[in-house]
Amino acid sequence: MRHRAGILLVLVFIFGAVSTGGASAASRLVPCAKRSHHRLRIIYRSKCQAGWHALHPRRGATGPTGATGHQGATGPQGPAGAPGAAGSNTAAGVPARVAARARYSGSVQSTSVDNAMNNDPSTWSALPVTDGTWTQPVKALDLLAGMSVTYVPPATCDNSVQAWPSKLVQVELIVDGVDFATAADTMTPGGPAKTFPLLTASALAEPATASSHTIVLRASDWCGNAGHATITGAGLDVVEFQAG
Repeated sequence: MRHRAGILLVLVFIFGAVSTGGASAASRLVPCAKRSHHRLRIIYRSKCQAGWHALHPRRGATGPTGATGHQGATGPQGPAGAPGAAGSNTAAGVPARVAARARYSGSVQSTSVDNAMNNDPSTWSALPVTDGTWTQPVKALDLLAGMSVTYVPPATCDNSVQAWPSKLVQVELIVDGVDFATAADTMTPGGPAKTFPLLTASALAEPATASSHTIVLRASDWCGNAGHATITGAGLDVVEFQAG
């Protein structure tokens, strides 16, 4: 066993020397071994002589792939990113804003349309409007985006004398003294409160100079002199598009 241990130590030393001696030295010399009197002699020659055996290191077979390791723990949460840039309020690249939010809230009875004179909206019941005045700048197109009206119908609505075809409630949209649109709804006497819309595509063209505008709302009904609608709410938005 001592002789074999000595042989192994010599081999380890020899192969280590060859591996550290450089590829060029290993390619020129061949380790030659010969056992003599239970001892191993090793010399380097370009070719082993008779009675000597060449030693050739061999690479072992590749071992099997090791098992997959356990998944590591989740790392700490990273810092918050920087805030993004502020977006722009645009429509197809054109800046837009709500120029006016005209609102009415209260309790005003409509005026009955019982003759030709009462058919003029300027004689109808006025609905006090807040935030109904604004200034339209140059190169701005102002769109009247629509209106909603809330009312309570009367207990009775008698229009037999006038022979009106329907029992209507009407709210007129007036801008700068000009009638723009009329919102109307057929009433059910004695019925519950109701909200109805006015869809309008009316617009104020671009002015040559900055112009001030005022919205007025007026209400009427087709009940003759017997019964009136009670208007409790109305709203209209003005959307402004600024050209470049």
